[in-house]
Amino acid sequence: MKAMDHIHLNGGEHAVMLLYGLSGSPLEIIYLATKLNEEGYSVEIPHIPGYEHSVQGEIIKPHEFWVNSAIDYFHQMKRKYKSVSIGGLSAGAVLCLRLAELVGNEVSALILLSTTLYTDGWSIPWYQVFLPLLYFSPFRYKLSFKESEPFGIKNLERRAIASKGMTENAVSITGGSAISLFKLYQARQLNHLVIKNLSLITCPTLVIHAVEDDTASLKNMELVLANISSPFVKQLTLQDSYHIITVDNEKEKVVQSCIDFLQQALLDG
Repeated sequence: MKAMDHIHLNGGEHAVMLLYGLSGSPLEIIYLATKLNEEGYSVEIPHIPGYEHSVQGEIIKPHEFWVNSAIDYFHQMKRKYKSVSIGGLSAGAVLCLRLAELVGNEVSALILLSTTLYTDGWSIPWYQVFLPLLYFSPFRYKLSFKESEPFGIKNLERRAIASKGMTENAVSITGGSAISLFKLYQARQLNHLVIKNLSLITCPTLVIHAVEDDTASLKNMELVLANISSPFVKQLTLQDSYHIITVDNEKEKVVQSCIDFLQQALLDG
């Protein structure tokens, strides 16, 4: 599977659209996608130009393009399936929040994994606060930042796999080996929009976050839970994972929680 492939796992009349993280790839969420498909769901992972890791060089697309692409894809799925739920990892969760805000009750259920509205985890370098200043410099389209240990993974064996993938293929089970300044700034702008409008989220919502998340602290989970207006909300706090919870030590818990949540949300709906 190439990093930029569109993934479509054919199943039943209930579908799930999954979004990976910023400058990421389907490798981050393919395990979850496969397990949901085994439960009978049709699962699709769209390719969004300018958002994903590109092996052909950086594609410059603003966050509005990312959102509109996700919405267009969602509407295509709505025409094919009885119900469409959405879920995302990291920045993918933020994209899902924006989508759910804009299309409202068309979303059957919302799954938020390691939501990254603030990059305030323990492994984030101190100088990240200066990124907005760099964006308004001549380097705005040229600078990128390499991913480094622990790559969002607590499990040492899987972390080694991620490191090897980064070195050999510039992409791994945790995403691309680098993130451009342009993407980081666009994600920051999107975060501001989503935070301001969290109260507009009304669909059934599952929020999963790790206590030891190295990229986004539990503040992100708490912010979402305190501000969304969904009448049906489930949450799970993980004790033995870092940021990429879909491949880390507790990935089975993540999968089972998603399955249980979808069953209940669709039944109630």
